Amino acid sequence: MEETRDLIFIPIKPYRNNKIKVNFIDQNKIKRSAFLETLFDKNRETKYIDICNYLMEQFRLFSDLTLGRNYLWKSYLGDLFPMSYVFEKIFDKNINLDLRGVFCDLALTIYIDHEPLNEIHVPRLCHLYKTKSNFSIQKLSY
Repeated sequence: MEETRDLIFIPIKPYRNNKIKVNFIDQNKIKRSAFLETLFDKNRETKYIDICNYLMEQFRLFSDLTLGRNYLWKSYLGDLFPMSYVFEKIFDKNINLDLRGVFCDLALTIYIDHEPLNEIHVPRLCHLYKTKSNFSIQKLSY
């Protein structure tokens, strides 16, 4: 599974100081690495637009993979995206709005909606009965 994951996904690794390092190959076939915050900094123009778009779609796929309480992917992505990092990036005004939205999706699927589905049976407090047509209702006087 790891070989397939490495072929399909751009490798990202957690780094010190609550950062994520992205390793990629640019258009000139040169190996590069950069921090996610640097690639998506809205104050800087990036020359790696294709890499950024691919990463956004990769993160959207990650959030889709964890829908339906998929615990294998949740454990993998929980290690890759620590809770403090995800919520920090949601409120980081220096990164792209689209990336902040993707982190909202990740937070929702990895950390918020992660409990097993337990149906709660609520007792029925009201019962409706079908009445016969020849039944008449009398007024009650007190």
